[in-house]
Amino acid sequence: FLADRRCQNVINNEWLGSWADWNFCSRATRAFRVSLHTIFFFAASFLYIVTINRLPGSCRIPYARFLSSLFAHLLFIGCIVFNMQWDEPRDLRGLPDAGLKLFVLVYIWLYVFGEYFVLVTDLWRLGFRRYFDAWWHWYENFIKSYLGD
Repeated sequence: FLADRRCQNVINNEWLGSWADWNFCSRATRAFRVSLHTIFFFAASFLYIVTINRLPGSCRIPYARFLSSLFAHLLFIGCIVFNMQWDEPRDLRGLPDAGLKLFVLVYIWLYVFGEYFVLVTDLWRLGFRRYFDAWWHWYENFIKSYLGD
């Protein structure tokens, strides 16, 4: 059933949403679409929250949401590596001396709190039993508990 070409087209159209015209649009349009969910991720997320999920409309497209999530996760891992490799005396009390390191730490904590916020809203929305029926939620919770240590 899933190997049928018509089924693949339907899944592709659902996954890409209004980006289904990817093969026919200009390079500038493609670059804008991808950069909105990678380079300008913070601005697009802020705009999406401030306008109560109206702008940008591409945030409702599954592929664009995946792209944003992937970029945020890669940036999170990059911040963790940057934070670990930063040459600074190991002083666990107080804020870091450098402003860039403070920004990195704020991003790391906001990412972790955002992950827990998504967990709580999914638990509220689905209920405990339906939430843990999916195997990937067990995996995500294992990873989140590892981050919390």
